[in-house]
Amino acid sequence: MMVSKISFICSKCSKVAILLSLCLLPFVSDAQLLFNNCPAFWPSLAVRKSFGDHWKLKAEHSTRIKFMPFAVDELYFQLGGEYQMNYNIAFEVNYRFSEVFDPETRFTPAHRISVEADYKGHIKRWGIAIHPAVQAVFSRENQMKDRDAQWAFRPKVTVDYNIAKSSLEPFVSFELYLGRRSGEQFSAYKYRLTGGLGGDLSKNIKLTGFLRQQGGFFTTASPSYTILGAELLYKL
Repeated sequence: MMVSKISFICSKCSKVAILLSLCLLPFVSDAQLLFNNCPAFWPSLAVRKSFGDHWKLKAEHSTRIKFMPFAVDELYFQLGGEYQMNYNIAFEVNYRFSEVFDPETRFTPAHRISVEADYKGHIKRWGIAIHPAVQAVFSRENQMKDRDAQWAFRPKVTVDYNIAKSSLEPFVSFELYLGRRSGEQFSAYKYRLTGGLGGDLSKNIKLTGFLRQQGGFFTTASPSYTILGAELLYKL
């Protein structure tokens, strides 16, 4: 039963990926956007525990892999807490320890703290979520230089749809990174455009697959990635 659900979600994800590729066309600075950047695979595994009606604790691990050339790009472990104020509004604080791979220095450790908020609303089966976040990154490589600013503001908007008589929810999201990296002025230096599909494999397990385009705004300052991702969440 679980295998059939996984196959069904994967087939739906492939259709979402095609639609997302079409949505990416307005962002193309040349006709080879999806082929000139670096393909990547971002799997993650998370465990979440609820305490009463308002509090949640979540631990997450991911090994991010890039291709051309093939290498582990980043490893991270994240621990966070969330407070659900009411049905629509939630707040969370996260700490992330990561190691970013560099051909010269090998793995560079970094620490990130983020304070985030969620506002969710629904119109029939449609849902919209506004997710502003503020993050601070600390590392011994000057905030990892061209990766992230020391301080950044990350507004994100997500639209999803709940398919009738199922747990499946296709979604699309757009996120901006605003900050001042080393040697640059404060600006929007990176974006993420994501489309995907999530669904419950069982009462306690949820699988989400997505395709993401990440990069700078028609510049080579930020690395550009086309990312296939898979997130497995276990609810205790």
